[in-house]
Amino acid sequence: MSINDKSHVINAILNLTAEEYDKIEIKTCFISKDKTKNEYYFSKAVELDSELEIFLIELIIDQLSGFQDKSSKSFPIQEYNKEFQLTDYIGKFNIEKSGEENKAVKQIDLLKKAISTDELENLKNAKFQIVTLTVDKEKVSFCFYKGVKRNAKARRMALFSSNEFKAVKTEMVEFGGKVSFFMDEKDVYIIDPKYFEYAFDYTDHIAEISNKNIEQITSMDFFPDDDTRKHFQKASGHQLLARSLANIKQETLNDVEKHFKERVNELRTIKHKRDKIKDAEKKNAFENDIGELNDLIRYIDFSNDKIIFNENDDPKPLLHFFQDKIVSSFLTKKIKLAMAVSVG
Repeated sequence: MSINDKSHVINAILNLTAEEYDKIEIKTCFISKDKTKNEYYFSKAVELDSELEIFLIELIIDQLSGFQDKSSKSFPIQEYNKEFQLTDYIGKFNIEKSGEENKAVKQIDLLKKAISTDELENLKNAKFQIVTLTVDKEKVSFCFYKGVKRNAKARRMALFSSNEFKAVKTEMVEFGGKVSFFMDEKDVYIIDPKYFEYAFDYTDHIAEISNKNIEQITSMDFFPDDDTRKHFQKASGHQLLARSLANIKQETLNDVEKHFKERVNELRTIKHKRDKIKDAEKKNAFENDIGELNDLIRYIDFSNDKIIFNENDDPKPLLHFFQDKIVSSFLTKKIKLAMAVSVG
């Protein structure tokens, strides 16, 4: 059930009046991570006074209302994309669709188990807070990246009282701030991808998929030798390219292998047409029309239908080709890069 479904608990919360906030059960947990332990996450539920509880409920409701489209009262949602998230959209990570082998799915399950076990011994180790709101037994949990504020060697906290600042010797906790993500039983809704990925170590997962995709691409027959493979793998291994590589679907990789020679034949025709143009101005206009195909052509050995790639070459034209991002405009027939996003 999507948060745009009227019966979703999110909308039940938004429809409550201030006088009905007592229908909301609130639970606040401090969460730490320990990668050396099988449990991975450790949680401690804390008691809040009624003023803090009302503050958090009102803050969450205010931010949820702010995410909604003002006219339709619906939430603008796009599927979580490893490469980028559109501004003013909420990323949706479907737990079931992502599969049990997805690292984030495993981590989400561990986090939910931690919240129910309450085994964090020292609040000083907490990295973030999970605030769970329950209405009529339906739950939704919100993540705030707020830990315990500590005095440091070069920094002291103080309270202003009786016209003077007094040193604070105990740890302090800040509640509130911006919701990083929230989740129900089936989906995680992502406001800030950085914190979602940090909470569930998803950048590690992105790197793993990226490496796997690169290995699959360079194992294809159109890479002529080990040197070409190594040069391309090294150039494509940059962290800034990892997200786009991880976003390539298996179906797209299958299509690359299946249709490579057909596309090379088309590129051969385009190259032949380009090379026949003698007038510099007309040639420049033609190259402008074919866009990135002009760059892609230099990486193709048309005599053998193979890839050419040398050390220090730019991998982006080939990566865009393998990602199926090079498209033709229906209106102008000009070649451009597509940035496809699933929105729902």
